[in-house]
Amino acid sequence: MGKKARATRKISGMFYLRSMKKFRFPRWCAVGSLALACGGAVDNEDTAASTVLDGDMQFRTAASMSTFCMKYTGVSGDLTLALEDVLDTDALACLESVGGDFLLRGGNVLVDFSLPNLTSVEGVFMVQDAPALRSIELPSLQQLGDRVILTGLPALEDLDLRQVSALPAFHIEAAGEMTDLSLPALEQVEGILAIVGMPKLKAFSAPKLERINGDFDFVLNSAQPPFELGLENLAYVAGDVYMTSNRVLQGVEYENLAFVGENLYIDINDALLSVSMPALVDLGALNLETNDRLERISFPLLETVEISVYSYDNGVMTDWSMPVLKEVGAGFVILRHQALKSLEMPSLETIQGGLEIYENDNVAAMEFDVLERVGGNFFVYSNPRLPQSIVDALLAQLGSEGVGGEVDTTGNAGD
Repeated sequence: MGKKARATRKISGMFYLRSMKKFRFPRWCAVGSLALACGGAVDNEDTAASTVLDGDMQFRTAASMSTFCMKYTGVSGDLTLALEDVLDTDALACLESVGGDFLLRGGNVLVDFSLPNLTSVEGVFMVQDAPALRSIELPSLQQLGDRVILTGLPALEDLDLRQVSALPAFHIEAAGEMTDLSLPALEQVEGILAIVGMPKLKAFSAPKLERINGDFDFVLNSAQPPFELGLENLAYVAGDVYMTSNRVLQGVEYENLAFVGENLYIDINDALLSVSMPALVDLGALNLETNDRLERISFPLLETVEISVYSYDNGVMTDWSMPVLKEVGAGFVILRHQALKSLEMPSLETIQGGLEIYENDNVAAMEFDVLERVGGNFFVYSNPRLPQSIVDALLAQLGSEGVGGEVDTTGNAGD
């Protein structure tokens, strides 16, 4: 897998839906005596139950949904709900399948969105900008052919996707009243899994989830502590993992996560106390930044970081150790830690980029016993309690050919 030359950050404070598909607005046709939207021909002859209408369909009223259910249980194309003065979708309980996209948007008075018999949507499933919507109940839904996108739902409390075991991608944002998000059957996500801007969220669980083939974004979620993160079986993330700006997240613990293909960002989590990934072996990049209460990190099996390790201003952590890390593909940076006292990297042999350890007020010891090569700059400076003799001994260990860039070791203890 090709890697970026350096880790990059997402734009803070705003997340945009990726590769948003344009929805087609269908033509109007007639079903019974009502005007509905339809992209295909409508058979006016009586048909048996479980008939799928050929084409696209749009509903605006409860009456139009009831008329549809007299004859059909599915749509071969796109289905759009642009409901006016409708409180619920009970009149569409017959619906079993959608062959294209499913779009629900607007609906200023819609409170309950329930489709108890819907089993499959072959295209994008989107619920957007429904300010009164409190619940989305899809207890029979199993098959999804494209992304699930839920945005602009400030009153949403409940989401029922109990039978969904695989998702092409999932993005939920600004579900304002939701406290508990559970995906109990989910085992795999082919693209991004994004949970963003959930102000009252207290728990997220997907206990069977093992694999994410895109990014995992858990960002800007806040509530009252404690917060429960139930991802005990997650083992593989192909893209980035963002755990950023979650105000009550106290622990990031992935017991079985062995591989992160791109970057692991754990930044600006005000209540975070510990990071533990006891199974992680391979990682693209590690970024730990401004976690004010962080006390402990644990990566006991991490052997390779293909891009960089960057740690900046992490609270009350006193010890930094990665006992079996052997190689860092770009830079290794430890910067402006106020409480950090020791840095132990007993197995690290090669840093392809620079080594930068500076402006750490209390670092008094560091261990790089087998380090042989720093391909970039060697900047270990302005650490007022770190004995200069330790720094000089490391430079001597590397030798004249062991540093590929500039050297700055000023401002350490005894300098």
